[in-house]
Amino acid sequence: MLNYFPYPLHEILARWRIKHVMKLALPIIGGMSSQTLLNLIDTAMVGRLGAHDVAAVGITSIALWVIVSPLQGFSSSVQTLTARRLGEKAHTRLHEALITGLYLIVLIAFPMTYILYNFIPQIVPFFSGDSAVVHIGIGYMGIRILGIPFVGMNFAFRGFFNGLHKSSVYLQTLLLMHGTNIALNYVLIFGKFGFPRMESKGAALASLIAILLGTCNYLRLLIKHKTPHFRFTPKLITSTLLKNLLSLSIPMSIMGIFLSFGYLVFYRITAILGTAELAATNILVNLMLACFLPALGMGLATISLVSKSLGENDPHSAKIWSYSTLMITETFLSIIGFLFILFPRFWIQIFIDDPIVQALAIVPLVILGFMQFFDPLGIIWMHTLMGGGANKQVMKYTILVQWGLFLPGTFLLIQYFSGTLTGLWVLMALYRFILMGTFLRGFLKEKWLSQKI
Repeated sequence: MLNYFPYPLHEILARWRIKHVMKLALPIIGGMSSQTLLNLIDTAMVGRLGAHDVAAVGITSIALWVIVSPLQGFSSSVQTLTARRLGEKAHTRLHEALITGLYLIVLIAFPMTYILYNFIPQIVPFFSGDSAVVHIGIGYMGIRILGIPFVGMNFAFRGFFNGLHKSSVYLQTLLLMHGTNIALNYVLIFGKFGFPRMESKGAALASLIAILLGTCNYLRLLIKHKTPHFRFTPKLITSTLLKNLLSLSIPMSIMGIFLSFGYLVFYRITAILGTAELAATNILVNLMLACFLPALGMGLATISLVSKSLGENDPHSAKIWSYSTLMITETFLSIIGFLFILFPRFWIQIFIDDPIVQALAIVPLVILGFMQFFDPLGIIWMHTLMGGGANKQVMKYTILVQWGLFLPGTFLLIQYFSGTLTGLWVLMALYRFILMGTFLRGFLKEKWLSQKI
């Protein structure tokens, strides 16, 4: 084990280094964990309404993920460019990526929202043949889709503050959003304190209000933390800046579309097995996010640390930071994996009372537990490549493995081999393992160390 790393462990795990990583990463992880907690509480609350509501909210939430995925690329690109300018000590240029990103998001997101809103009755039935699920899903999606432009702005703000190493701003905003969302969920889903009982529509309205509140808070904090050089004007946008931002954003947006739509296809394939399997999958995906989002938080910290080091022309430190975040992430998620393996029934029972859904989800949750021993490695290596600006490489690996191997495999398993939910999650584990290997290959080739952005 000691000889596996190309640098001494006392350098990778130096106390000052761990302290610096955690100072940046903990607020991001806290924010990601609060997102996970919100998802789980949301699922648990909606779960009290029945399997149809759980399934409907699950497929429409994934559909919304597909819809906003083109905007997600602005988060990592704004973060990478902001951190690189910070490392170069180009303080007069710190805001340019954020301002450019916000203008582009406004131009894209508002027309996109208007168009998609009118196609909701055609979108939801594509993902489920159950009329009850479709009816609930249309109502839920009709409210949630109105928040798309503000979700996009929040992505850009997140990237900006994380790139500045001010991740506590991100945490503060998410805690405000999620606290509001949970409280409104209780009031609006179940009709408390004189409000009407809106059920799944109440969950959607609570989320929309929380998203709007988050955007307002980000704007407030941007003004509070602005530098003397800050100008909220399109005059900051240059052809070179636009080219750099789009060269990083477009691959991540394309990857986000394919990745999220791929999971939506996975949901649709699962729906072939039945509504109970679909409800179980929604719970399993939320538990997978409970593991993935903290790892993503460490990955976002890795982007800032790697990009800033490369901006300082210090590739050695960039690699050390990657190994440091990798070891911390792997340690944490291995513990979570053990808890899933040892107590699967306990976790499933939190989210649904239906004994059929519980029985279906237990073995796949054990598989998900074993995934935590290798999946964090791929997540950190992926974000290291992104910190170096190798976004096209990340996009290529992700799309190829998901659409070339995983999704065809799941379809063949269900359509021709009478596959089960457990079989689908075996393929999920294999898919994540192969993806981890591709990111390791890209990391070891070290082309990401010489990307110019």
